[in-house]
Amino acid sequence: MATVDPKAPLIDQVHWARTDNLPARAIREDRDLLVRGGVRTLNLKKCDHTNPLLCPVEKIGRCYQWHPSWDIQVPQIDDMVRRIAGGLYVPITLKTTPGGLLRFWAPEKDRKVFVSNGGALVDTDSSARAEVIDGSA
Repeated sequence: MATVDPKAPLIDQVHWARTDNLPARAIREDRDLLVRGGVRTLNLKKCDHTNPLLCPVEKIGRCYQWHPSWDIQVPQIDDMVRRIAGGLYVPITLKTTPGGLLRFWAPEKDRKVFVSNGGALVDTDSSARAEVIDGSA
């Protein structure tokens, strides 16, 4: 799904992308149509003394493990479409609290790193109900 509305009802119901609401004239004049939401990239941070924040899991001190976060990426829509078609971007679905789902597009290499570091994805393609993939397969 593509939308210009940051509060579109289908956001996180399906994999999506949000662009600016540009007039047709701006697009005709070759203005870049950037994806403002729906695409993310993996950022792994080491939970050690170099990180000023407390451990997000233990809530105190440092655990010296790697913690993932998914940062917003802002590609041009043409690049995003090419990367999805070429298999470079893949759909990601994560569980959120309480009981919701977060859906976005991300680089395939980031998905592999996330899963190999113990990250859990929700597999919504294999069955009607969501099942968690733990990366051990």
